[in-house]
Parts: sequence; C-alpha cells; structure tokens
Amino acid sequence: FIQFPVYTQLITKNGKQLIEVYQKSLSLVNEDFVKSVLVYKDGNFIEYQDEPADYQISKIEFGTAGCFGTCP
Repeated sequence: FIQFPVYTQLITKNGKQLIEVYQKSLSLVNEDFVKSVLVYKDGNFIEYQDEPADYQISKIEFGTAGCFGTCP
C-alpha cells in the first residue's frame, strides 16, 4: 500500500485567504509534488485564478428540434 502525503499551507494573496495543497505525484517515477491553490467560494473549494476570464456575454441562445422515434 503506497501513501501519498499531502501538505497544506494557508496564504494570503491579493487580499484573499487561500490554501496551497501540495500532493506527491502519483507517478512512481517522478518524485515531485503537485501544487494546487484553492479558494473557498460559495460553500466549496475551487481553483484560484490570478486573472479570471472577463467574458462579455450579451446573449445565450439555444434551440430544440423534433424527435424521431422514442423521445427521452
């Protein structure tokens, strides 16, 4: 049984409280750690983005078509 240790560190970046999670790589060849930076938002931990996308969405359209045979 192989265990992969996890190390966490609380940090502040751009005025936000974040958590850095370091986890041993799942590769048995690679001895590196993989780092993820998470922020707590809306009841969940999500990946922190330094520069989130600034989409200018003005409209969302969708359509439907007829069903042939048994419809779901």
